[in-house]
Amino acid sequence: AAAAAAVRPLRHLAFSADGRHLACAGDFPAAQLCDGDTGLPVASFAGQTGPLAGVAFAAGGRVVSAAADAAVGFVIDPPWELERVVGGAGADAIADRAMALDVSPDGTLLLVGGGVPSRSGELAVFRIADGTRVLHLPEAHDDAVFAARFSPDGRRIASGGADKYLRTFDLADGRALRRFEGHTNYVLGLAWKTDGQTIASGGADNVVKVWDAETGDQRLSIPPFARHVTSVRYVGDSDTLLAGCGDRVVRLLNGGGGVTRAFSALDGWVHSADVSPGGDVVVAGAADGTARLWNGTTGATLADIVPDGASPPPPAAASGR
Repeated sequence: AAAAAAVRPLRHLAFSADGRHLACAGDFPAAQLCDGDTGLPVASFAGQTGPLAGVAFAAGGRVVSAAADAAVGFVIDPPWELERVVGGAGADAIADRAMALDVSPDGTLLLVGGGVPSRSGELAVFRIADGTRVLHLPEAHDDAVFAARFSPDGRRIASGGADKYLRTFDLADGRALRRFEGHTNYVLGLAWKTDGQTIASGGADNVVKVWDAETGDQRLSIPPFARHVTSVRYVGDSDTLLAGCGDRVVRLLNGGGGVTRAFSALDGWVHSADVSPGGDVVVAGAADGTARLWNGTTGATLADIVPDGASPPPPAAASGR
């Protein structure tokens, strides 16, 4: 019998600022836009040639995607054409794969995290309007960066990587501000609380930690999960955290670290999770190429979606001989 077609993991999901749209990216060369309430496909863009490591929304309805080949593209809405590729060649080239990206609160700057595994962790900031690199920290970490986020006021950067550290930097001059020590394995996800005073992180040590952003002190370490914590998000202005985990479950955690809701298990390792700005819709993407949407209040499943290209069609039946 013919082997089944390979599944392509869904690695990154992001809601737009108004919650109307959901962008999806994974191990396939297409960024897909879906309806934020129903998961129904709206548009698909396949302008990049390799797997996508991240996706985010920028000002003016643009979708920004990062490819595993280190090139970062800007996609405009509509007609969904590639506007620009940055970081792929020349003096501003990203050293290795782009592993994380974020857009500044005002929608004008793009943060890219990556680096050469076991050698260095890189951060770069580009101006979206023209693709100019405005900040470069080639050795921000001692190993590859897996998570990077602008602070809510847009003045600082937080990043986490394979060196087990969470770090913060001043955006204006790149000055290192704090190094947060406590994780015992890779830092895979992080989130700023909206007041800019608190950062949460999740890692391959199976824990979620909450930190004082100003002092670097650890405020809370949430008891270990069964698998890696791959993503964390704050829900609105609250202390509630959404945590995606490799055990296939997505959880809402209260300010003390207790589980207030566990959303139904997916059929694969959870790579990414996000929550709409109002907290009414939760989404997670898994290694089996599917994403699931839930009602954030009741936990009811709203839809299961497979972004275009995530699961290739089965091979054609063999012809007779």
